[in-house]
Amino acid sequence: GADATSVTTTGYVAGGISTTSIFGDTTIASGSVSTTGRYSDGINAFSYEGNIVVTSTGTVATISGDSDGIDLFAYGGNATVTSNIVTTAGNLSAGIEVQALGGNATVTSTNVTTTGNASTGIYAYSDDGNVTVSSTGTVRTGGQGAPGIYAYGAAQVRVTSAAIVTTGISSSGIVAIQSGAAPGVLNVTSGSVTTGSPNAIGIDALA
Repeated sequence: GADATSVTTTGYVAGGISTTSIFGDTTIASGSVSTTGRYSDGINAFSYEGNIVVTSTGTVATISGDSDGIDLFAYGGNATVTSNIVTTAGNLSAGIEVQALGGNATVTSTNVTTTGNASTGIYAYSDDGNVTVSSTGTVRTGGQGAPGIYAYGAAQVRVTSAAIVTTGISSSGIVAIQSGAAPGVLNVTSGSVTTGSPNAIGIDALA
């Protein structure tokens, strides 16, 4: 695991906090994290046959391309993140990206802002488990192909959102997909959703 109050990096391929766990769990607790180089996630965690738990109480900020704010990948485990403020400015730089293969993906977030193309605000994916996204603040995206929240799960998919604003082409507010066989659950509870460009659906739910 890793605990940090404040982390800043400035180089290429220089992530703020990065952990890898094989056959075990990993836990990260952080305050503020900022990176300026390309391929430099703010927080990155990978586990094989283990769970990931990340708690970020400060601001996570990246400004270059291919640099997610928070990126979790659990293979054979659950991936869970609780975050405060996340901002990204580069293309292909999601605010929060959580993937769980063989487990559940859970995101609890306050504010997320992305401005680059193909930079989803919150991305949560599970191939055969549950996906839960709870956004209590505002999710804003400014690029093309950058939905506010994208949630995909095979069992239960639950999205709760307070406010979403997207301005880019093909940047829907919420995309929620429940892909598994019955009995599955797809539930979206949303406050305001604002989209400002063509091909940008407010709430797109599919089961």
